[in-house]
Amino acid sequence: MLDATQPADGVVDFVEVYSAQRNDVVTKLQNGDPHVQSWNRIAAYDSGLGRMSRVAHKRAYFWMASEYRARMGHPLIAAPVWVGFDRENATQHHQLGPRRTVEKLLVLQVPRTEILISNYAPWESHILWGLCLEHNRDYFEFLERMKCRCTGRRRRESWREIFELPPTDTPLQGVMDRIKPEWLLDVIE
Repeated sequence: MLDATQPADGVVDFVEVYSAQRNDVVTKLQNGDPHVQSWNRIAAYDSGLGRMSRVAHKRAYFWMASEYRARMGHPLIAAPVWVGFDRENATQHHQLGPRRTVEKLLVLQVPRTEILISNYAPWESHILWGLCLEHNRDYFEFLERMKCRCTGRRRRESWREIFELPPTDTPLQGVMDRIKPEWLLDVIE
C-alpha cells in the first residue's frame, strides 16, 4: 500500500503513474526539457467554468500546493501536476480521446519521494468545490440543507483527511512539482 508522504527508510522507490498532458508538453519532455506546470494552464483557469467554480477550484489548487510544500519538505516550483495510479481511471478522468485530441497519456516512472498521494473521490466531490469534509459527507445533502457553516480555515483543516489512505482499492491521485524527461516511459496516443 502507498503512504501519503515520503518513505521513512530513505530508500528511493519508483512508482508508475499516468498523466494526461498536451502535445507541447510531450514534445518538451522528448527534447530533454522538464515540464513545470504554469498556473494559468490548470483547470481552475478554464473559461468554461462559472465564476464561482473557478474561485473554488483555484482555492483548492493553492491549498494542494501548500500541502505539498508542508508534507514533502520542498515547495512546488509552479502549479501542481496531477497523476493517477491506474491507467483506466487516468484516461477516464482526463477525458482522453476524440473530444480532447491534443492530450496524450504519459506513462511515468517517478521516485516515490516526488509524489504526494491522496484520495481522489473527496478531492473531486468536496475539496475542488470548497466544501467541508467534516459536515458534508453527502454532496446532495449539502445542496439541500446547506448545513455546514464552517469557516475557511476549518474547511481546509477537514480537507487533510484525504491524506489518510485507506487499505482498500480506492482511487488515488498524486501531485508532483514537475515532470522530468527521464521519468517518461511511454506516450499513449
